[in-house]
Amino acid sequence: MSDGAHVQPRQGRSAFFISHFAFFPFGVTRIMVRLLPRRAAGPIGVDISPRSVKLIQLDDRRSTVIDAVRWDVPSPADKAFVAKTESSLSGHSAKEREASDRTSKPPRPEKGPAGGETAESAEDRQIVAALTQALEGRRFCGRDAVLCLDAHDLLLANVRLAKQVGADMDRLVQQEAAARIPYAIHEAEIRYLDGADVRQGDAVLREITLLSCHRPAIYRKIRLAEAAGLRPVAIDVAPTAILRSYVSQYRREEDCRRRAMFVHIGMSNTFVVIAQGADVLFARLLDIGGKHFDESVAQHLDMSLADAISLRRYNGERRADQRDPEVSESIDEAARPVVERFLGELGKCVRYHSVTFRGQPLSGIVLGGGEAHESLAETITARLDVRCEVGDPLRTLQTSLPLVHRSQWDVAAGLALRSMN
Repeated sequence: MSDGAHVQPRQGRSAFFISHFAFFPFGVTRIMVRLLPRRAAGPIGVDISPRSVKLIQLDDRRSTVIDAVRWDVPSPADKAFVAKTESSLSGHSAKEREASDRTSKPPRPEKGPAGGETAESAEDRQIVAALTQALEGRRFCGRDAVLCLDAHDLLLANVRLAKQVGADMDRLVQQEAAARIPYAIHEAEIRYLDGADVRQGDAVLREITLLSCHRPAIYRKIRLAEAAGLRPVAIDVAPTAILRSYVSQYRREEDCRRRAMFVHIGMSNTFVVIAQGADVLFARLLDIGGKHFDESVAQHLDMSLADAISLRRYNGERRADQRDPEVSESIDEAARPVVERFLGELGKCVRYHSVTFRGQPLSGIVLGGGEAHESLAETITARLDVRCEVGDPLRTLQTSLPLVHRSQWDVAAGLALRSMN
């Protein structure tokens, strides 16, 4: 296959592929792929969030972790960190700086209305600094990386369309997207995940998950990665990455036929994915995340947001038998309003599945992301009457690294598992 060859993706898969030569032309399901040479390691899965970056790389068999690192993203006010990072970047020789000019320098600061740095530009510089520090002195092989779109850059919607195939379905998806996106259609990258047939009245329609992203958001993500010395080879979306991290553990044919719900609780949002085996049936983005738990704790315990974040992190990182029962109880009580809202939203997803995709109940719920913990899983099980467990996306991978709170690695692991062929 020559560079830039067009291929048709398999149904039920979606990714935003990129090439160093050009972006793929607009289309609903057609993508541009560069054929990569076979190497002893897969790409680095790079999961970027406002509070941390997580990088993980697997060997070419996708069975062993080569290296993995989580690095906190400092706030723009953390000038000491910025100074240290910029010093380390400027410490290279002039020849090295010239050779790495395109990939090692942080993005040029953009000016705000008053001549100062914009909030987005400041955030970008902190992310580049965190990525640079995370890569320093590690054992990663090469710099090929698979990135993930931020939740706030992704339009995600479940829609029902008349059953069509090929170009006819592409046109229907494009028309549906044009009515929903807040930017021009020629500035959009549009994909969809093929779901299943659903009955609506006397008609049988096809339910799909529509995905759309504004192209400038893709360009920004690539600039950040390249500024840290990475070489982006693909951009994926969280729902498919999350599912991939767990589907890779399936060993029995029975597992591939079961339906399960995967819940990833991030800092700002929660992704809910209902799938049968490796096929997505339903995906939804909830406006509930770790920051809402932090805000609720700060309000109910009458403390600053920074103190609430520290309290929840300190308590969550300790082993269950080492936690202060009174502190844990106070945190749980303070977060209860958000937990109740969260349970209500999950209940809606379970009911939607039972009404829309009949024939088979959910076999269980897998809880992932940085906010996943056993007590929440137990609460979900009791409230929804569906078995819920905290996920371990690294369960079948060999590693000697002391990776704690493994549920937070679901997106990064799914990105690292992505096949580039």
